[in-house]
Amino acid sequence: MKRIVSIFLSLLLIPAFSFSQTSTDCSAVTIISATNNGTNTVSTYFESNGIRNGDDYFGATVYYPQNTTGMLASIIIIPGYANYESSMQYWGPFLASHGIVCMTIGTNSIFDLVNARKEALQDALISLKSENTRIGSPLFNKLDANRIALGGWSMGGGGAQLAAVEDSTIKAIIALCPWIDPTQITSNLLNHNSPILFFSGQIDAIAPPSTHANVHYSYTPNTTDKLLYEISLGGHTVANSPSGGQGEVGRMALSWLKKYLIEDSCYCPLLLDTPLTASVYQTNITCPKYGCTDQLALNYDQTATVDDGSCTYVSCGAITGVNLTDVIHDRATFNWDNMNSSTCDVDQIRFRYREVGTSSYSTKTMGVPTGSGCNTSNTSKLVLGLTPSTTYEYDFKIWYCNASTVNWHANGQFTTAPQCDNVINITVTPLNNVTKAYFCWDSVSTYAFVRLKYREDVPGSSFSNIGGMGVNSPILCKEKNGLTPGLTYRVMWRTWCNPSGGPYRSPQWDGPVLWSQPSSIRFADADFDKKILIRITDILAREVNPDKVIDKTTLFYIYDDGTVEKKIIIE
Repeated sequence: MKRIVSIFLSLLLIPAFSFSQTSTDCSAVTIISATNNGTNTVSTYFESNGIRNGDDYFGATVYYPQNTTGMLASIIIIPGYANYESSMQYWGPFLASHGIVCMTIGTNSIFDLVNARKEALQDALISLKSENTRIGSPLFNKLDANRIALGGWSMGGGGAQLAAVEDSTIKAIIALCPWIDPTQITSNLLNHNSPILFFSGQIDAIAPPSTHANVHYSYTPNTTDKLLYEISLGGHTVANSPSGGQGEVGRMALSWLKKYLIEDSCYCPLLLDTPLTASVYQTNITCPKYGCTDQLALNYDQTATVDDGSCTYVSCGAITGVNLTDVIHDRATFNWDNMNSSTCDVDQIRFRYREVGTSSYSTKTMGVPTGSGCNTSNTSKLVLGLTPSTTYEYDFKIWYCNASTVNWHANGQFTTAPQCDNVINITVTPLNNVTKAYFCWDSVSTYAFVRLKYREDVPGSSFSNIGGMGVNSPILCKEKNGLTPGLTYRVMWRTWCNPSGGPYRSPQWDGPVLWSQPSSIRFADADFDKKILIRITDILAREVNPDKVIDKTTLFYIYDDGTVEKKIIIE
């Protein structure tokens, strides 16, 4: 029957970490949490429970966390010269409680040397990886065979380094007071790329740091992440338990495996926090600095190298109060609220517009170029060159100096007014009193007033108005006095469709129409006092047929001598 021993550990200070996920909220990772046991309940099983029996090692114990999700990383640890597997037993429960599978192995002979221990680790790698595929294994389909570290004490630590030289897939090395024959040490012997953590004891007489750990650190390539922690007053067994160095040994080993085996960079700062028990502390590693990397954020951290999602921003939002005024046939004025405030500085505002159904936009920009100054206070913009009787669509974009850009928004539509058509068919009739003329015209569409101007038909003469500033619609005729007999004049005209004047008018002045005032009144016979009827109009100056008007209509009879008779038609 399979022998399974459950070890229930106290639920201490930190939560379990999901394997191979890097947290950017590192608040739960502290020196204390990494020093104490983790929160996972730990179980163990042995070679007698079905673990492959490798030829190059003797016996194996697997410590694994229960109730985990995701694939698990692992480490294999081997003891030192003249010691048994049991000398490494304290590492298993500690690492497994933090979510890392730990396999401890023994050697075929306790007197095996460094190379034999290297081979034992290599053989144990095969056994541990097979647990992921062995039906009935507690780690079946739970073990990540690509994330395995090696560790060893004394000659075992030397063997772990040599194994890394031969296998570049080893994710990390933990060397516990490592020993390698000093006469065999060369830079080529330790040329590997596996991140390595060295522990050594200040007063270790078996593997003195000066001839072992320090030398190993020096010969390990500088391109390989490495760290050397010498425990003050520590002997050769100071790193055989996570409690060594007042618990700092466990904290450093766990942090190293979390960073390089599980890739949880929250533990990296713990590796740069020099233990109080360190007599020598040396490393070449650097850690990412988490923080807000967005310069527009309120809490921007210029020292941060990795954005942790903590950025906070001034609440500067979309443009409000968008409206259009003075929309006529060829122009419109865009208006919006002043978006500057005590906390929001507008850098640039842009709006774009186009005829509905077309693809190309025209744009207007306030505050150019972006970044030129945080003083854009425009709240309106006149747009010219629009097409009459056309529907346009528009939207806005705003840049802030101290907040993020608000992309295209505040969209809407507007329609321009129709073309303001000029009046047509201007006629001029000189009257018999020689100083008067009668001007009449026809309308094409609705308008507010027509303005007429005249001048003598000679170069350099100046125009004067007929009817003051304009003749209001629907009046279609206007008499002009004060003309000079015998002179030739020209008249031009233009309509306005806004009673207040302004730019809503016909495109241009039309004309001219030329006419000459008579120089004198000629009488052909004794009937000189006979008058010629020129036009019959109603009260609005519209020419009418008196036979087709309704009862009690007031009519005006206009004669060639300038006289006007008022008549009321009564049927």
